[in-house]
Amino acid sequence: ARSLSLRLPSKPLWSMADTLIIGEKVARTDMGLFVDTAVRNPHLRYTMLCFLSIGASPEEILKVQVPSENYTGKALEELINRQKEVYYTYIPVDLKHFLFRAVTEGIEPIIPQVKIEKKDRKDILILDGIAVFKGPRLVGSLDKDQSRGLTLLTPDISRMGLINIDNPLIPARQKESIFETLTLEINDYNPRIKPVFNGDEVSFQIIIDVDASIIEQNSTQDLSQGQAFDKIEKAASMKLREDVLSSIRQAQNLESDIFGWGLEIKRRHPKEWKSMGTRWAEIFPTVKSDVKINVHLRKSYLQRKGFTFK
Repeated sequence: ARSLSLRLPSKPLWSMADTLIIGEKVARTDMGLFVDTAVRNPHLRYTMLCFLSIGASPEEILKVQVPSENYTGKALEELINRQKEVYYTYIPVDLKHFLFRAVTEGIEPIIPQVKIEKKDRKDILILDGIAVFKGPRLVGSLDKDQSRGLTLLTPDISRMGLINIDNPLIPARQKESIFETLTLEINDYNPRIKPVFNGDEVSFQIIIDVDASIIEQNSTQDLSQGQAFDKIEKAASMKLREDVLSSIRQAQNLESDIFGWGLEIKRRHPKEWKSMGTRWAEIFPTVKSDVKINVHLRKSYLQRKGFTFK
């Protein structure tokens, strides 16, 4: 802040900042440099949304013009809040949430990633994955599907979102020439995550009940006939289960407990945590999990029969 006073004619209004963009170089070096500044500045709000810039510096991100907004920081805020209402792949992370994960035993920090893409010769901003930290350093990231898996494993957040699945009613031989998909809206879901102890070993039992509705299809099939709903529920359950398993595999490969499983053990089984807490960083990558997802289709927003030309 003092060095900025040599270049800025006016005093920065830190209390008006609503978006914080962290550079990849700082994240890979030591986030302690950023955290120390953040907690010492009494004017920074803990409700600021955090982003990690990938493939570009924070300065380059902020220079991208977004026509619908006056400045880039506001555009990023609207972007992640909008996807939360419609798609909900990426979990918004404010400064308070990041600091809680950074200082709490048994859980590691995450931040949504933003990058610049070219479209019609113009730069646009796009959310692209979730940055994964281990302690004060960036160690890797989750892709879009893995980020959805993380969302499904995270309680106490919005329960809505959209998923696309291959239409299970189309025979495989026809899919070679026609790629058919269904879009489902997740109306609600309830993750139940329970640590199970067997001697000195711990595993996790994960059951997620999902309520969903059909909102779009690319075929003219009547989805109300036969066992259509049963097949769609099974296909959606398999898709979401793979997203969750992929998220778990990636986190364990990165040796970062972004799910807060250690914190769950600490809260539910403090006696067991005393013996494994200091070794949790070595234990987490080998923890086994049993994942079951049950999708229940409540309704379809589509007409029973699609439009067909004569």
